[in-house]
Amino acid sequence: MAGTSIRTAPSHAQPGAAWDPNHRHEIRSHVMRNVRQHESNQGVKRPTGRGRARRINRDRKVDKASSADAGTPTTPIHTAAQETDSQFPARPVSSESPTSRLRYGQVDPYAMPLYSSPSGDYGLDRFCDSSQNSLSETAMRGLLSYATTHFIPMTFPVENRNSNLEVANHIVVDRVLEASRPAFFAFLATTACHRAVLHRRHSELGADGPSANCDRIRDREFILAHRSAITETNDKAKGGVLDSDYLEACVSIISTLTLAGDFNVARQYLHSLLDVLQHVELSPPTAAWLPLTDAKVAVGLMSRPQVPLPWARVQIEDGSLQRMLPPADDPLLRMGSAFATVSGLSTELQRLLCDATLICLMCDFNARDVVGLRPHEHISFRCKSMELEHDLLSYVFDIFPVSAERADGLEPTPDVPLTEDVVRLAVLGLMTMISVHVLPGSGLGRAMTRQQMRAMTRWFASNLNGQQSLGEKMTGNTSDTAALHTILWALFVFAKCAREQPEEEALRKMLAEVMTRLQMSDWDDIEHILYGFLYVPTMLRPPWWRTWELVEGIICAANGEQQPY
Repeated sequence: MAGTSIRTAPSHAQPGAAWDPNHRHEIRSHVMRNVRQHESNQGVKRPTGRGRARRINRDRKVDKASSADAGTPTTPIHTAAQETDSQFPARPVSSESPTSRLRYGQVDPYAMPLYSSPSGDYGLDRFCDSSQNSLSETAMRGLLSYATTHFIPMTFPVENRNSNLEVANHIVVDRVLEASRPAFFAFLATTACHRAVLHRRHSELGADGPSANCDRIRDREFILAHRSAITETNDKAKGGVLDSDYLEACVSIISTLTLAGDFNVARQYLHSLLDVLQHVELSPPTAAWLPLTDAKVAVGLMSRPQVPLPWARVQIEDGSLQRMLPPADDPLLRMGSAFATVSGLSTELQRLLCDATLICLMCDFNARDVVGLRPHEHISFRCKSMELEHDLLSYVFDIFPVSAERADGLEPTPDVPLTEDVVRLAVLGLMTMISVHVLPGSGLGRAMTRQQMRAMTRWFASNLNGQQSLGEKMTGNTSDTAALHTILWALFVFAKCAREQPEEEALRKMLAEVMTRLQMSDWDDIEHILYGFLYVPTMLRPPWWRTWELVEGIICAANGEQQPY
């Protein structure tokens, strides 16, 4: 029985340059800087949660559905790229929404495997074969080591405070010991993709072109891991075995495509996955993380998420809130208050900004406090972050008019007011720094920066061009000042998202214009404004201060002055 298959990496793709052993220390130092930047403020390590009563269920092989169930056809995940000679039987068309019949129901948020139990050493023999075009055991160990020391700590900075490699190592070891072959190679492919982006072993990602973004990654180990993941997953589907291991592998493949920037293909895979989920149950850990994968695809496309949140909305306990509130004299107590002065923001966005404020306070508390967030608070933080991202992507389709044009089968684009669009994109960008970190040079990072640049350019064209020239004072209008304060904050977010990307310099120049119009140059005055929006000083002060320093140089050069030091 044959069907459509996941498209593989091209056989002619060439690996990147040879690994430079002297590069390891440089990259490690650079990568871990962000994770370790708060370490000097911490007295002891945070508990890892091993003693928590509600221990996470490590049985990842539950709820497998038999392919022999009557009336349940089996099909590999679909793409529009390649088809074989025959098709699997089509399912009857249903009038129900595809997401209304997904077979994972309500998922306990504690199923998310952030705090795995310790396990033994890697056992990689079962993943090795003698094929010439396969990953060696040495390459596998290298990727798993990278996942422990770089990929997981960078991607989840809050959970891995103080470079808590023990937590990351438990996750990686458990992944190896429990994974099926498709899921294992899919995890390696995502890890290898992250490493290739970090080391810049790729051409421009996230943009349209004659080749897929995955094909632009020049890293031999990524090519082999990605090809193995797709082959193993398709073999499982062709054999009629659609179980939780198969679905977990598909979720990881979608994550890889999203990281590389192949969003339309990732969305096609996601639709096929949702189709399978009408007949096969998803294991709780994978179901708990599926909304995150879906949200990242939606961010890349600026579309509505397709997967409903599989848990009841999480409420932060009162005791936790009291513990995390800043002292009375802390400027963090003003966080989020400045949005109330910005005219034209929708009620829905104002409500979501309150949620974003809480997430930022949790993040800052975790960095400041000796113990930091407790295990159950980490789960709440992760769930609230996913909920916020899901809602930020969804609400605009419900309250704003949409265009008549459709692109690639997606929903029409909502006509979002300019300031609302900038603020919404800034919050989504902020989440890529404090919640699930996104590399600026990845396909997802590049897509976000392009969206942010378009929104900011439209705002400037509508509100500043043709009015006052650079250097003229503001009129003193409170509404104008509040709007510029908002744009000032958003530009700091956008510049950080565009770090070392082509748009970074243009965003700095925009920031220089806003600072000049506000007649502001002192960092303390600017930081006072930032506190009123969304600002996590423990994480954002160093990079944003550096941005301010560079913008000061632009202003001084425009005025023919020498920048003071």
